[in-house]
Amino acid sequence: AKQASLQDLAFSYEKFLNKDASNKDGVFYTPHQVVQRLVHENLSLISKKFEAPYSILDPACGSGLFLIESFKQLTANLNFAEKCKTLSESIFGVDKDS
Repeated sequence: AKQASLQDLAFSYEKFLNKDASNKDGVFYTPHQVVQRLVHENLSLISKKFEAPYSILDPACGSGLFLIESFKQLTANLNFAEKCKTLSESIFGVDKDS
């Protein structure tokens, strides 16, 4: 059996679990391809001006796609211990439902 990815879970949250909130509460979801591009472009700009490690905050994280993609791109070449440290010390999200 195929294991669900974090993106699969986020997509499920967006499409099924939170369908009642949608636009009436000001909830909007960004397509995954757009998230990938935005994160890539912003991390490229940040890396030119600042030294790692970076802290990522999404103050309206919803399903967490921006945080998931940021984590993936920041930790692509790190080992498991370094990924755990990055996740616990550098990735932060808040949402009105949290």
